[in-house]
Amino acid sequence: MTNEKIETKKVHADSTTLKLLDKYIETGKKLNKFESIYLDNLPNKNEYEQSYMHLDKVVSVIVTKTNFIISGSRNGHIKFWKKQEAEGIEFVKQFRAHSGKLLYMCADKNGDYFASISDDKTLKIFDVVNFDMINMIKFLYVPVTCVWCYGSQHTYKRIAVVKANSHIISIYDGLGDGSVVVEYNRVHRDNITILKYAYDKDIFISTDKIGMLEIWNSTDIMKSPHICWTSKMDTDLYRYFNKKTTIKSICISCDELSFAIMSCDKMIDIFNLKTCKIIMTIDESDSINEQYLKVLAQTTDMEIQRRIAVENELGKFSHLKYEMTFDESGNYLIYPTMIGVKFVDVHTGKCMRVLGQNENMRILTIALFQGSGRTETKFYPMEMYSDENSYMHSLVANDPILFCTAHNKSRFYLFSSRGPIETETISRDVYNERPTKDDMNKISLYTKKFIAFNIAILHTTLGDVTIKLHMEECPKACENFATHAKNGYYNGHIFHRVIKNFMIQTGDPQGDGRGGKSIWNKEFEDEFSPNLKHDKAFSVSMANAGPNSNGSQFFITVVPAAWLDGKHTLFGITIKGMNTVDQISKVKTDEDTDKPLDDIKIISISLKNV
Repeated sequence: MTNEKIETKKVHADSTTLKLLDKYIETGKKLNKFESIYLDNLPNKNEYEQSYMHLDKVVSVIVTKTNFIISGSRNGHIKFWKKQEAEGIEFVKQFRAHSGKLLYMCADKNGDYFASISDDKTLKIFDVVNFDMINMIKFLYVPVTCVWCYGSQHTYKRIAVVKANSHIISIYDGLGDGSVVVEYNRVHRDNITILKYAYDKDIFISTDKIGMLEIWNSTDIMKSPHICWTSKMDTDLYRYFNKKTTIKSICISCDELSFAIMSCDKMIDIFNLKTCKIIMTIDESDSINEQYLKVLAQTTDMEIQRRIAVENELGKFSHLKYEMTFDESGNYLIYPTMIGVKFVDVHTGKCMRVLGQNENMRILTIALFQGSGRTETKFYPMEMYSDENSYMHSLVANDPILFCTAHNKSRFYLFSSRGPIETETISRDVYNERPTKDDMNKISLYTKKFIAFNIAILHTTLGDVTIKLHMEECPKACENFATHAKNGYYNGHIFHRVIKNFMIQTGDPQGDGRGGKSIWNKEFEDEFSPNLKHDKAFSVSMANAGPNSNGSQFFITVVPAAWLDGKHTLFGITIKGMNTVDQISKVKTDEDTDKPLDDIKIISISLKNV
């Protein structure tokens, strides 16, 4: 990235790469000598390991140099977490920081100070290491973004704040009395949307709502030793304004030699900071990603259309925040897409891995932790980290984690080098928040005088099927199912409808799909939860004849079936006996009715609490 003569390359960041890049590999021109070591220090599991809750939608997550993780939700609540020396994170403290919506959060380069802004017209300053709020600045305006902007050359802890719907940037002393130290109103002519800062080079990067991209500092940018152009016409900074597109995200590499831009035209550009010329453009258009999903990932057409629909929906919201990041080596750009989170080699454009590809969520912001969680870390020459040197690897024992937020999710997610933490009794989705009063009323209304069971074992003529019930999310459906099972209602019922490569259905005493009642002798309402999706095979859901028409019939899927979300109450998941479900789904059936030619029955159902 330090070679300023590298030609601009346009690539498609998928696993196929370009033939040009394949030739690079074939001829042995490996740009990154320590590629395997750098990749080992990045998370690699496709599925997220754990997730943690907020009471509202999580809008941002930040990783600090002091090994703290800070998450913020839309309702103004901020949580501090600490990276453990072993695996994962632990909760430290929660602040009800703002009375309004949380708009933006940022930490300084050293991880000592953290700031948050809200539409309640306040800026809150926190001491990260002591996890304490130490200052508050009240504005006469609503802010839109902020960034710490001090280095060794500054005498106070500068923080820049941008006024919403304005081109004015105000500099404050983050530890001061709230008075404006200096104001910049000539950098942009239109409303500023994003502001970033390169600490060591004392350079700001900002953009506005018409796509103007500016590189500047507090004195004269042309006199900066870190810039080698004398006219903006010699750079690619007009690219977005000329193409009449705007910028969604900006990130600067740790070495401050390059920065990346994500624009609304679905292109990602990597710039050389010194020349402000584009050295690589990555095409992330829907058509490219659709081709990847269809050809390489073999995703169903319905799932592809669902993802495209989500992208179209996101395009309607200009307020959504997107975040990218470079890894600490500066060799990989990490960013969220409709496919998942991509890790792209900035030298070749090759996509090295994709995380979250099979998860049913659209990731928007990310933050990367690379380290072990220890407060003191020794650094060794890269040459010592050979594949054979197991002693060196044991000394480092890094635990890289990618923290993510997703669209309309009240959780943040941890992708690591370990698989999901999930057993019969432990869920990877941690319930670290107490249920709200409304949630408690809902559960008590449906479970009063009912002894809850969370495990059901269907004993069928072809084998046993063990189901974990989602009692918290679907209390009424679970009560209905468990009560019927306890009373022997399902005993002797046949699987009256079986569709190969889709699902098996039962629960009708008549055996033709037209019978069955709930324990209340009337139809009951649907129960949908944002945490429950038909994104996995062997989901257990209520059959119905339309909205809020649940009775006693239920079905078990044998493939992911995202099109069922929001239509059928998903009240359980198969955790054992999947081979039995699969075997039932493959029996011979009547071509007209989908009824198995040979009856397959539920002998009985056992219930237990685990």
